[in-house]
Amino acid sequence: MCGRYSIVADLFQLQTFFSIDEAEPWPAVPSHPEWKARWNGAPTQTFPVIVAGKSAGPGQAVARKLRWMRWGLIPGWAKDEDAIALGSRMINARVESVTEKPSFKRAVASRRCVVPMSSFFEWHVDDQGVKSPHRIHARGGELLAAAGIWEEWKRHGSNPELPERLTTFSMLTRDANEFMKGIHHRMPVLLDPAKIHEWLDSSGRSAVEVVGRLPLAEQGVPELAEDRVSKLVNSPRNDIPEIWKPEE
Repeated sequence: MCGRYSIVADLFQLQTFFSIDEAEPWPAVPSHPEWKARWNGAPTQTFPVIVAGKSAGPGQAVARKLRWMRWGLIPGWAKDEDAIALGSRMINARVESVTEKPSFKRAVASRRCVVPMSSFFEWHVDDQGVKSPHRIHARGGELLAAAGIWEEWKRHGSNPELPERLTTFSMLTRDANEFMKGIHHRMPVLLDPAKIHEWLDSSGRSAVEVVGRLPLAEQGVPELAEDRVSKLVNSPRNDIPEIWKPEE
């Protein structure tokens, strides 16, 4: 399970690194008027996510659009009284079953996305049951691209305590690779930046085929490195640079 990640790039860096064609405006509110780096991003918070935009025409590459989404997928069919609680639980989708689960199969068929991240966190549990947080990042410092799926949920009734609509996402996870096995048994599905278009493009191939090709899309993923970091990361309230400091 991936339950915490960081994205500290500014919008220009995101647009440049991921070749984004269009960016949705940040959904500013008085308490959060502009995009702020997430050093310790947690479920239910809002993050930048890349989706397929309109292509220039037949045979043209799929355009890339940056959108802002809440982490924790809410299926479109979710009842009003269940939606928020359901979304807070559905932060990850297992790649082994994403095309079969009712909550995910429609999204993976036509609403795939890329989740930019600077790093992600996992907790290693030793033989005595002691948990230690680790930050996993690209050794060269470049951004990582995780495969995800997204949904648009609309309120069915008129409860003013619920938003009229929410755009949400889940991150795909897989069994740990050789690098991650000593830290945790699961990890995000990471993409080769050069293969992002294959994941975003929902035309011409079934979801089963696209998901089946994900191992090929991972072959160019940057080399990973890890640091054991401060236990400050245990609380999402600590969204500060200090949590990245390697523990001695």
